Amino acid sequence: MKNNAIYTEEPSVLLVDDKIENLIVLEKLLSGLNVKLIKASSGNAALASAVQEENLILILLDVNMPEMDGYEVLEIMHTNDDLKKIPVIFLTAYYTDENHRLKGYELGAVDYLYKPIEENILLGKVKIFMEMHKSREENIALQRRNQLILDSAGEGIFGLDAQGCINFINPAAMTMLGWDYKDLINESIEKILPKESLVAKQYVWEDTKIYKASSNGYSSREMDQAFIKKDRGNFPVDYVVTSLRDNQNKYLGAVVVFTDATHRINNEKTLQQLHQAQKMESLGQLTGGIAHDFNNILMTVQGNLELLAMKLSIEAEEMKHVQSALNGVNRGTALTKRLLAFSRKQTLFPRNIELAKHLHNAVELLSPTLGETIQLCLECADDVWPIWADANEFDNALINLAINARDAMPNGGKIYIQAQNISVDRTISIGQYKVLPGDYAKISFTDQGIGMNAETLSHVFEPFYTTKAKNKGTGLGLSMVYGFVTQSKGMITVYSELDHGTTFNLYFPKYSDEVVHKKELVNEDKDITGHETILIVEDESNVRDLVVEYLSSIGYTILVAHDATQALNIIKNNAKIDLLFTDMIMPGGINGVELAAQAKTYIKNIRVLLTSGYPKIALHDKNILEEHIMKPYRLDALASKIREILEHNVS
Repeated sequence: MKNNAIYTEEPSVLLVDDKIENLIVLEKLLSGLNVKLIKASSGNAALASAVQEENLILILLDVNMPEMDGYEVLEIMHTNDDLKKIPVIFLTAYYTDENHRLKGYELGAVDYLYKPIEENILLGKVKIFMEMHKSREENIALQRRNQLILDSAGEGIFGLDAQGCINFINPAAMTMLGWDYKDLINESIEKILPKESLVAKQYVWEDTKIYKASSNGYSSREMDQAFIKKDRGNFPVDYVVTSLRDNQNKYLGAVVVFTDATHRINNEKTLQQLHQAQKMESLGQLTGGIAHDFNNILMTVQGNLELLAMKLSIEAEEMKHVQSALNGVNRGTALTKRLLAFSRKQTLFPRNIELAKHLHNAVELLSPTLGETIQLCLECADDVWPIWADANEFDNALINLAINARDAMPNGGKIYIQAQNISVDRTISIGQYKVLPGDYAKISFTDQGIGMNAETLSHVFEPFYTTKAKNKGTGLGLSMVYGFVTQSKGMITVYSELDHGTTFNLYFPKYSDEVVHKKELVNEDKDITGHETILIVEDESNVRDLVVEYLSSIGYTILVAHDATQALNIIKNNAKIDLLFTDMIMPGGINGVELAAQAKTYIKNIRVLLTSGYPKIALHDKNILEEHIMKPYRLDALASKIREILEHNVS
């Protein structure tokens, strides 16, 4: 059998006798067997044939031959490592006594046949050696097949004896572990087990997970384990360990099949991050939709209360009830603002924030409000990059994080706020969050509190999720922070361990001068009455009727439409409309921005004011961007906004 190929050559039997007629008889007797017959008529010829023949399974050797007898041939064969393995049966008609038989056995013969040879006995003995050869070849083939499988396997495979020493290992395992065969064979498994995976950090074979998993007599799968890679530290692995036992169920060791779990873990993190992003996006859409509908309801309630207040004297008994109801509306408005903050659909007024100065001022204001047991520690470099964000919402985010940290430390402690510049050249995964490449001002909030478990961490930014006691929190603080940071083109990550505190990391993009700042119109005390013509487009009848009644009462001429199609019909037939006041989202397929654009094709100088309770207003014209008011709005605020727009355009 040559190289690593798995095949079986035809076996051969060497017939040795100095008499040709005897060789012919032997050849005839064995001719029916599936075996190659080779004849030699002398000892020297026999030795030459034995050396040349590669698949020789048996030699039938005559004892009594001239020049070199059978004993001498056998003695010479036993000086050769390959030849001495070939079984020899002596053939003899003379040496039948016990002494000769013992001599033959001592030299290595396996049997004697006496001439004249009986056919059945000869055939039976040769067949036995043919079967032995066949079985041996099958075992060799099986071993080579198994070795080929081991060598070809992509998984790492190694065997352990009962004492935990490696007794075989395949190439894939050596590649993953970075060790050579000689470095691991017969070595203790301790060599590749990290100390942190050991009980009491000390190696005891019986205490290892591999021994415990295999000693029960079954196969066991272990996930998220670790092995040591030569010169490179630990790497994560998943493995299956199978027990090896003998017929008496005695433990002989184990076979371990392992894979590098790095890719699996990275893929799971990626899927987890995708799932988290999809979940947060879905929650954002849901909360944004709820806020939109709720704002329309609040708008109706608030507007009617304001109309009622206008008809009552300030001393009227009923006025306190109206004011109480308005206070309830204001709380509802604050709630929808928080929901919109989480859904990243709130209206922001960003500006350049010099972080170093801003954070120092914020800490000074925050410290007295957190209580005497809480100490704020700020570490901020003077050259930390500025950011482009809404300053008020930025402060709200700081307040929410500070309150969250304070509540996590009921017995007091320190809150560390750090600000630093960081450049990320490749995507970094941090738990279920990731930070994309870019230049950031990184702000870290770290507390010494009770920390969070994995379950809490997976929900930490979800609206209304809270672990605080009843009436101790709304579950909206961190969701507002998440929404504000992401709406500001930033990213947020969180790391926490039970009893070891929590760190929130906020990544805001480095400020660029290319960002265009849009100022909020400021309302001062002005006359809010008017005489112009206003087209009101609103699909919510309660809101529409309310606004019509109010604006009519302060002098405006009002035209009304319930959708964009009806509004366009009115515009086409009325060139004296001064202002279009339209809802952003309406049935019919045309939104407020599109309606405004079409309206200007008919009335060039028409002014536009947009409104929505769902403020994800995608405006492409920067002049229109400032001309909007969010629901719910106060009626006097609406009137003031209308005057500003009309007078601004006139000027």
